[in-house]
Amino acid sequence: MKVIGLKKGRVIKVCLAIIILICIVAFFLPKPKGYDGSLGSALANKGRSLPQRQGAVFKKDVLGNFEPQPSDTVREGPGENGKAHYARPEDQNEVAQVMMEYGINMVVSDQIALDRSIPDKRLSECKFWQYPADLPTTSVIIVFHNEGWSTLLRTIHSVLNRSPPQFLKEVVLVDDYSDKENLKGDLEDYIRQFGQKVRLYRNKQREGLIRSRTYGAQYATGEVIVFLDAHCEVNTNWLPPLLSPIYVNRTIMTVPVIDGIDKDNFEYRPVYQGDTHFRGIFEWGMLYKETELPEQEAKKRKYHSEPYKSPTHAGGLFAINREYFLELGAYDPGLLVWGGENFELSFKIWQCGGSIEWVPCSRVGHIYRGFMPYSFGKLVEKRKGPIVTINYKRVVEVWMDDYKEYFYAREPMARQYDHGDISGQLALKERLQCKSFKWFMDNVAYDVLYKFPVLPKNLFWGEIRSMLTGQCLDTMSSHPPSIVGMSHCHGSGGNQVFRLNAEGQLGVGERCINADTDHMKLVFCTLGTVDGPWEYNPTSKLLFHKHHQKCLELSHDKGNLNLQPCNNASNGQKWIFRELVIITVIKLKMCGGFTCSRNALIALNLLYIVVSFILISVAAYGIVASFLTSLAIVGGIIACGVFLFLLSLMGLIGAARHSQVLLFFYMIILFLLFVVQFSLACACLAFNEDQQYKLAYEGWHQASMGLRNETQIYFDCCGFQNATLPEHDPMQAPSCSSVPFCQESTENMKICEDSGDTCWMKLQKVINNALRITGGVGLFFSFTEVISIGIAYRFRQQKDPKLDPSLLFI
Repeated sequence: MKVIGLKKGRVIKVCLAIIILICIVAFFLPKPKGYDGSLGSALANKGRSLPQRQGAVFKKDVLGNFEPQPSDTVREGPGENGKAHYARPEDQNEVAQVMMEYGINMVVSDQIALDRSIPDKRLSECKFWQYPADLPTTSVIIVFHNEGWSTLLRTIHSVLNRSPPQFLKEVVLVDDYSDKENLKGDLEDYIRQFGQKVRLYRNKQREGLIRSRTYGAQYATGEVIVFLDAHCEVNTNWLPPLLSPIYVNRTIMTVPVIDGIDKDNFEYRPVYQGDTHFRGIFEWGMLYKETELPEQEAKKRKYHSEPYKSPTHAGGLFAINREYFLELGAYDPGLLVWGGENFELSFKIWQCGGSIEWVPCSRVGHIYRGFMPYSFGKLVEKRKGPIVTINYKRVVEVWMDDYKEYFYAREPMARQYDHGDISGQLALKERLQCKSFKWFMDNVAYDVLYKFPVLPKNLFWGEIRSMLTGQCLDTMSSHPPSIVGMSHCHGSGGNQVFRLNAEGQLGVGERCINADTDHMKLVFCTLGTVDGPWEYNPTSKLLFHKHHQKCLELSHDKGNLNLQPCNNASNGQKWIFRELVIITVIKLKMCGGFTCSRNALIALNLLYIVVSFILISVAAYGIVASFLTSLAIVGGIIACGVFLFLLSLMGLIGAARHSQVLLFFYMIILFLLFVVQFSLACACLAFNEDQQYKLAYEGWHQASMGLRNETQIYFDCCGFQNATLPEHDPMQAPSCSSVPFCQESTENMKICEDSGDTCWMKLQKVINNALRITGGVGLFFSFTEVISIGIAYRFRQQKDPKLDPSLLFI
């Protein structure tokens, strides 16, 4: 039955032609530069031949070519020559306030000159190195968030004052969404005096240190980038020693020796005394550690002041060739705020063909704050769990191969945290043909095992709950040596996550648990050991100390923990290890990673293709089965099916090729389709009975006599709404003589003509159901179109891990 007549117009033809044209043009567009269509090689320069370059040369008693000339000027004033400066007693209230706000004594800092002098703490040999005259140009990148005014500016001044101007191309400041007023217009006004030597960029939202540093690398124009924290002071002739190894080999990352600047009085002093060299390693919980330079590394050098190899670094201060940094994919974009990025970059450099060198003749002072004075903001909402631990998990899952099990032995709860999509990082690792972590441990970080042997399997882990009180053992956030106590079992881990390994070591974090007849103690684990004195019997629930031959007991009266003779009848000696399970609220969220976004977009468009074939098939079947007789309706359904098919094809090609052009037009057209479809769906659901009657009435009276008769036969009804229907009434209603029910007898014909079911009564139910179904289906597909638009928009912004990583930041 014809309800509404659809006419084919030029609009549909034009839309179809545009979609076909866009698909053809986009298909033949050249692929992005550097994309090889498969895995390819991300290191475009990896295999190229590099010219042999002469590095630094030591000439005894000949002053180095970049050494500053000796000065007889003695500067006087607060903090000069790196000496300690103290606030006045009357300023102590203000000191307490700024310490809470910045973690640094800004009262003292503001009283010290921005270009103060500091002592030269280098080895004596360092003054006699001759460096190449054509060292690469350098961009010093400084990321800050709500940094203190004078500490930030003192960092900038020290870089400008103590760097050879021919090598220092620029200082790049990246403001990670600071909200302090003096870091806005005042900072812009202040740095204007330096011209193009100091450039300021601002994040539009909080990104965290790691991502902000990657942005800084994108903004930089120097051949080498040097990352510094925003509270540093570089020392004498610090830059040429960092650049020289990179000048010889672009795959070397260099790290300065870091001196300390006291957060309270700003005294500049070396962290290490004497001339002993240290290098960076790690323990299995991924905490950064340092150890003395092994003898076999020291023997490789002719001079004590030469650079030397290091497995890793602290993360804050280092230099690296900018192109090489980007070819390595920069930092993993899935690492949030800070934490773990030093290991991620170190493992990646070593395992993928580069190396890290510590440079004794380059020294930089750094303020170590006692705590982080600002929160992570909304960034914490992107991960469920401690951000730093989740960062560590991303690193171990990508780079540590089977060694990752030692991390999980040390941090058993980490196995449950969601570390996000790492497919891009794994693809990068495969593309760069990186070596295994075993190779790294055997050839580079062999000295890690001297202090931190591989960890035995945990026999038990979780909270340790007393059967006497229901409370749990708790380290109370204290530092060793300290006393372990009891507190409410909160189930959140942290200070209440203990582990007992197969060798009897009972630990929490990187610390160990011991006990005597008086107390249960948190102590430093003995370096190089993984064993301990504890045994736990899950049947008797006794925690037994093998050395003392006694059991841990919670005193019922005093609540003290101590060792007592074992007693199976005492609930004070019964303990339950309870593994913790992270309970998360399942939320509907958009696909996160590149591969996930692509697959979701492909799946939705495959669904649309199926729907388009259904529409075309329904139209074809309607013609064959003769229940659709209007060519306008049939043509409209087929046109809709073809339109949806071409739009889906555009989406599929756009997703498969990551085509920015196709995805852009796909989103625009899909949005217009959403507007039309959503409007029609709402209109269908909003039809009331009067409107339905009017629709059916108009359709009935515009239909041909034959179509009306077919409707009466199909629905076994007589007329539209008339009680009596003469064969030739003024409305030209068809006779009821063809209706099956009426044909059965004369009496039935009389009933049909006088009081039989009219067609409106039958049509009303059909129309009502059809409108509800059409509206519901329309709303459902409108919802999928919104999801498709969102995923397509996000997918356009994401970076393809199959592209050369250096193209991501150009």
